[in-house]
Amino acid sequence: GDSSLIDKLQFNLNLNSIISGIDKSYEDKLKCSSLWWGQDNLPSSDINTLLAADVTYDSDVIPSLVKTIKDSMVGDKSNTEKSNVDTAIVAATVRNLNTLSTWEEHLNMGESDGIWNWQIVDTYNSSDDNDKLHKLVWFQTFNTEIRIYRIDRII
Repeated sequence: GDSSLIDKLQFNLNLNSIISGIDKSYEDKLKCSSLWWGQDNLPSSDINTLLAADVTYDSDVIPSLVKTIKDSMVGDKSNTEKSNVDTAIVAATVRNLNTLSTWEEHLNMGESDGIWNWQIVDTYNSSDDNDKLHKLVWFQTFNTEIRIYRIDRII
């Protein structure tokens, strides 16, 4: 919920050498903006990937988060412009297993409805001997697992 985060995202990508690992033809195509679930318009048709972190913190917000992902992939009656999102990447901190279970139940519903396939593509925990994430981006040490979910549209 902090707008300065979005404003500083490009700077942070450069600071952590994330951009240098991306094909330069994609650099100008990176667009950063907030998406308040149920309030903001869905991404325009030129956005094809949603990226979110630390948004699965409470079971009560999961339905609106999943609805926003679904609407961005298949469209929403209130959105006149067709959405073109075909992938969502969500980094979920494991704080409460019941909340994470709710998240995965909602992902399973989208899968059974034939909207998307989802998978956990990676996990990070600073207590691991080979902490992969610390090699990529600096951040404070944490003891909680982070799961990286990839949701791919199939319709």
